[in-house]
Amino acid sequence: MTSSYEIKHNTEHLRQLQEIAAAYDEGRLKDAEKLHPFLQRKKELSLSFLGLTVLPKPLERFSHLTKFWAYGNALTQLDVLASMNELSLLGASENALTQLPSLQQWSQLQRLELAYNQLNELSSTIEQLQALQYLDLAYNQLQEIPSAIGTLSQLRYLNLNGNQLVVLPNDFALLTLHTLHLANNRLEWPTINPVSLKVLDLSHNNITSIPTNIDNYQQLEVLTLTGNQISELPDAMHQLPALRELHLQGNPIPSSSLEQLLQHLPQLTVCLD
Repeated sequence: MTSSYEIKHNTEHLRQLQEIAAAYDEGRLKDAEKLHPFLQRKKELSLSFLGLTVLPKPLERFSHLTKFWAYGNALTQLDVLASMNELSLLGASENALTQLPSLQQWSQLQRLELAYNQLNELSSTIEQLQALQYLDLAYNQLQEIPSAIGTLSQLRYLNLNGNQLVVLPNDFALLTLHTLHLANNRLEWPTINPVSLKVLDLSHNNITSIPTNIDNYQQLEVLTLTGNQISELPDAMHQLPALRELHLQGNPIPSSSLEQLLQHLPQLTVCLD
């Protein structure tokens, strides 16, 4: 939760940016370049929770920023940030974003947080983000994601909870992925490569069965299947040595299946309530 001190700090940053903007608007270029030198040298900047509908235009000149946060505003676009080609972190969750600028200029980005917006598509230019390790797109309006996301060779965390996904791309490889959140969509069991996957959340989807090749998920530690229509557990689940937590609330699983599973995986905690 953001403190009153942080909001006060962010408000001061905004005031200084507005003074810089005014100087540029009045043609006082030299004055603008000298205003608030500490701010203009900063590598990290937050304008979160300030009720902004647009970002201050002087940010176009802050191409040296490596981390930028603008949580909890009412922004509909991020075009002003297009020149920030040194960004490693961009946080813009809890806004009203409907689209993103071309992503190719953010090739240094390692963490991208865009949850709780109104995005209904994701550009295939996401394949340019080859340094990306953490991507949060939860609770948007995505009906599909581009197959290009499967080329992100460093991605370890992906959150797509609360969208409108029916299927994932066929070539959804993501060999480095260890955490995948897909809750509250419209998915059947997706075709994914489980090589490194440790956490998988498929709760509240349209899943009626667990695939018989579930034993390929050898690194899986936490599996959440709450709120589906699963009625049996395949024997292949007995071959998941790393599994320690299984959430099955709201599924009609017979007790005999659970007892058999626990005999093979005594370390497992099964959550039914």
